[in-house]
Amino acid sequence: MEKGKIKVYVVEDLAMTRAALSSILINAGFSFMGGAATAEKALADLNESQPDIFLLDYNLKGSKNGLWLAKKLRADYPHIKIIFLTAMGNDHVLSQIKEVVPDGYLMKPFNKPTLITTIELAHARGKESAKNRPGYDQNESGSNFFIKHDREMIKVEHSSIQFIYSDKNYVFIQCNHMVIKQRMKLNEVYDRFSLPDHFIQCHRRYIVNLNQINSLNQDEILIAKHSVPLSANYRKEVNLKISVHRAKEKQKT
Repeated sequence: MEKGKIKVYVVEDLAMTRAALSSILINAGFSFMGGAATAEKALADLNESQPDIFLLDYNLKGSKNGLWLAKKLRADYPHIKIIFLTAMGNDHVLSQIKEVVPDGYLMKPFNKPTLITTIELAHARGKESAKNRPGYDQNESGSNFFIKHDREMIKVEHSSIQFIYSDKNYVFIQCNHMVIKQRMKLNEVYDRFSLPDHFIQCHRRYIVNLNQINSLNQDEILIAKHSVPLSANYRKEVNLKISVHRAKEKQKT
């Protein structure tokens, strides 16, 4: 991914440091999505900023420090990468930081090349690191994944997913017996959930599981009791994918 497509948000209570970080990010070609001095302000900005990576100062002022915010992000926004910034490197701080399995860690004062490299590596390791942190896990066979739903971790089989659709800042995973709501963009679900190739986009807001399709026509796909839109922009690709998928299934039998 190009640097300009990596969106970074800074949470740092020192205005001078925040300004320096924003300057480095912009000059390095990253998308600087804004900054905040408090954990509360950072959370309030999430709807607008939608960052890929948080540069997060451990020692924020106020009742809610950087560790509190990191735990909140891990629980509610597990797809966001976290890089801690801190001037404190004692064992107690390090043990607390390790609890949230950060995607990077920088001691102040840090240099520009190290900061840039840390951001790039955190983003590149996103898929692998997601498997090791709260909010997402995938089994070795890749046929299912674990996800947070109603304050508990549940296992979702790929085969149980009928379709996935987006609405504003959320996606909804329509399974056979439940709907799971997650805060993310539709184009992120393929990597986040390691969807196999029988999942295909049929509309700018919909992805369908080919194995769940009952029938389709020019404008819609029928899955169980649901009608999913099929737009002209995706129709040819969907029909081709169905033909290829059916051929593969025949070879198995």
